[in-house]
Amino acid sequence: MKGKSTLISTRNFLTSLLFLLIISILLPPVRSQVAVPYDWIEIGAYATYTMTLLPEGLIFPNGTIVEFWGDRLSTPAVLEWTIIGKVNTSVRLNVTFFISYRNVVFRKTLMVNVDMYMRDSIIDGEPIGKTCFWAKPYAEPGEKIVMYGMPPDEIVGNVTRTGTVTCFGKPVKVYFLNVFQVDPAIWLSPYPRFVWYTGMAEEIALVGPMPIDPKAAPIWVFPNATYIIKRFASTPLGERLCLYGEYDFLLNSTNVRLGPKPEEDTSGMSLWRYYPYVFIAALVVSTGVFILVYRKRHEKGKVNKTSQ
Repeated sequence: MKGKSTLISTRNFLTSLLFLLIISILLPPVRSQVAVPYDWIEIGAYATYTMTLLPEGLIFPNGTIVEFWGDRLSTPAVLEWTIIGKVNTSVRLNVTFFISYRNVVFRKTLMVNVDMYMRDSIIDGEPIGKTCFWAKPYAEPGEKIVMYGMPPDEIVGNVTRTGTVTCFGKPVKVYFLNVFQVDPAIWLSPYPRFVWYTGMAEEIALVGPMPIDPKAAPIWVFPNATYIIKRFASTPLGERLCLYGEYDFLLNSTNVRLGPKPEEDTSGMSLWRYYPYVFIAALVVSTGVFILVYRKRHEKGKVNKTSQ
């Protein structure tokens, strides 16, 4: 009776081990879906942005303002950055802006040094605050991100939501920033957008200086508040590119990935993904065989002793 009970318990144990083996085989392989922040920032990375809506115009260092009139640009304005150097965590960007409007053709190129993690930017040895070409990846609603400027006039954006936009015919996960403040006044709309996986800008907003006539100060009227604008904020990069008013650029081309980092797909690496489950399977089989052999020997020894 005892031998039969032992045999049943052994079978139950082996059945449990077999169940674990089947589960381990059916489980998906171990995969990493999260990219290392800023691993895409390498020499040669670039992004080109365009805009067709007609901006306010251009303003030059001597105070000269060239105003634009109309609705749209016949030739899109272009903003492009390219990483041309990298030393440790510091990268050097070639930033070019181009716009053509009627008889005005303007192009300007800047060399910008940026700390890839802190996002601090320097032009000609002068700090200008955070870069707007990328922000933190994986940002979630409620987070605050410094977008432009230097203390105490930093311009901060609030992450309002994440969502999906169509970029190059494919869905891309992004997060949206709401940038609004009264003194100095700035209200960026549509919101700046950043690729959720990499932090790279998918839509960039830059603002140049906009002088205010004290006798005709603009007023912002909202259902629950009215603001008299004393001064407008501007973004340091917008100032150096001679922008007048707000410019909204949308991503047009890039060699930077817009989704999670693709997995290595070589045959050797693919097999290594399964090693935890192979180990479980081997452990289950070897344990089951050992117990079965041990039980048989143990029962055989008892039978021999009885017969003697």
